Amino acid sequence: AKCEIVGYEPNKTSALIAKILNPKATIHTKEFETVFITDQMKSAKNNSQQFQQPADFDLVIGNPPYGDFQGYYSGLGERAHTKATEYIGYFISRGLDLLKSGGLLCYIIGGSTSTFLGNGDSSVKQEIANKADLIDAYQLPEKAFPNTDIMTQIVVFRKK
Repeated sequence: AKCEIVGYEPNKTSALIAKILNPKATIHTKEFETVFITDQMKSAKNNSQQFQQPADFDLVIGNPPYGDFQGYYSGLGERAHTKATEYIGYFISRGLDLLKSGGLLCYIIGGSTSTFLGNGDSSVKQEIANKADLIDAYQLPEKAFPNTDIMTQIVVFRKK
């Protein structure tokens, strides 16, 4: 079966390693957010219209950054469009936008009670629930990854 692999990695060294390890993959050395922002939107700073990438993928896998969703792309309307206030919610919402109906999204996310799954309801969670069902979540033991004390979860969503 034919398999197309597409990746987004803003760190040049990490992107180069991904290209070496996956020579048939298309690895973009830029931020994930650029998938949803056109050059016209950047120059006009048009917050009223969001670019929708065609839902072409069967599977989205990732490890989104942690922290508040702020900065350049959030100011171009991505924060308002997704209702995300932190990166994990943003990446889940926009990752789901890339999937075909029935596709899976699998992310490794921070798993302490103060992060995405541990907090109560929010606007971005409602948006995500409208797009997909959480079909599985795994709590990994502390220190599952070397050099970090962050408790980690693996979440799996199926797009509606």
